[in-house]
Amino acid sequence: MPAATAGAALPTGGGKVIVPGVSIGSVKLGMTPDEVTAIWGAPECFRGTCYWEETPSNRNFNTGTLSVKYLGGKAVEVAVNSPFKASFGTTKPSFTGPVLAYKTSKGIKIGSKKSAVKTAYPKATPRPRGQGFNVKGPGKAVMGFVLIRSAGLADITRIYRIVLATG
Repeated sequence: MPAATAGAALPTGGGKVIVPGVSIGSVKLGMTPDEVTAIWGAPECFRGTCYWEETPSNRNFNTGTLSVKYLGGKAVEVAVNSPFKASFGTTKPSFTGPVLAYKTSKGIKIGSKKSAVKTAYPKATPRPRGQGFNVKGPGKAVMGFVLIRSAGLADITRIYRIVLATG
């Protein structure tokens, strides 16, 4: 695992294309911490997961992030996460900021609607409890498009996290 830093900004290199089941930017499952650091730069790490943030060292999750979780020295999860904002005593995803530049070739990104994901990926399968969709990749890789309740609506409607993981 890379040494902890004072904070790690979002990377400027490595591309911003999400390939479902394969990669986020140029980062893929199975990469070592050194390989990921060579692409995205030095991260801030905590309990086996490393982060690159819109606002480094914010640590209160109101900043968008990229994250990589490692197990046995290999990346087992790569994710792009929405920034959150506090509003009248609740915390909601803001669906704004640089993390929205990370998207699939079909335009799916943080903030995309549930219906857009299903239209773009008709073979996607539902995640547990209706919290989005999974798109199968090669081997055991799965790309999860995770949904969250939006602006007090009764149903889960918008993507707040896109995660590539081993299934």
